[in-house]
Order: sequence, then C-alpha cells, then structure tokens
Amino acid sequence: MSEAVRIKLSSGRVLSHVDCTGAATAPVLSHDARYLAENDEGGRTAAIRDLATGEVLGHVAGSVAAFSGDDRLVLTNAAGTGTAPAPRAALVDWRWDRTVWADAGSARPLAVRPGGRDVVLSLSPGPGGGEPCTLLVTPNGGGVLDLDPPPPTGRPLQG
Repeated sequence: MSEAVRIKLSSGRVLSHVDCTGAATAPVLSHDARYLAENDEGGRTAAIRDLATGEVLGHVAGSVAAFSGDDRLVLTNAAGTGTAPAPRAALVDWRWDRTVWADAGSARPLAVRPGGRDVVLSLSPGPGGGEPCTLLVTPNGGGVLDLDPPPPTGRPLQG
C-alpha cells in the first residue's frame, strides 16, 4: 500500500491524504495535482485517482506517461498483442476511454500546452524501426505536425 498527500506549498497545509491500494509503479501526477495515474507493474493498465476524494475515476489501457495541460487526456504506451508485439502510443480521453490519437511506437512526453490538450512528444518506432521523431499532436484541431526538419537536399554549402 502507498499513500499520496497533497500539500499547499505556501502554507504547508495538507489539502488531502489518500491511501492507495495495489501495486502501482511509476505514478504520474497531473499538472494541477488533482489526479494521479497509478500504472500497474506490467504496464497493462492504469487507474486514474482523484486525490481530493481518493476515488478511482477511470482506467485506461497501457501505462500513463503524462497528462495533457488540461488533465483531460493522458499519453499512454502499451505493448502490442500477438506473436511480435509492437508498442503503441496513444492520447486517450480517460473519462470516456476514447482514443483521440494513436500511432505505432513508444512515446515520451516533451511538453504540453498549459491548460490545453496539445502535446509535444518523441515517438520511437518499435523494434527494427528507424529514428525517433518529434511530433506536435493537437487533438482539438485534429492534426499531427512532424517537428523534425527534413533531411537536407542538394549540394552542401562550401565556405
């Protein structure tokens, strides 16, 4: 069993104290410290707990790597299924268990828009894949922008 305590830094006052059950590993805190993603040991699922009430409000498949800036979405990584499991990264609306973006590979969060849903991430392809790429995922606009510059073309500059 573990516990989570929310403390107001300016005063040291305890805002909430929650005893968590189960074997959670690599917990992820939301930006406003309201929610805690409790990843299971195998990385198969994560429970989202409200730290004000202690109640588990939702579950998502995979392991949570980050919350969006508005805490409505979580960035998850999940192992694939079958004979050659390939990793899969996704942005999931955890309250409705609805995937808003997904791609093959493992994601590492780099930045989130404060108060928003946009996420910048590094996406590493599965085994035998190429180099990682940096993506800006904008669920509200429905777009994904590759932030890596294209390889140079033409002759190199001489100086």
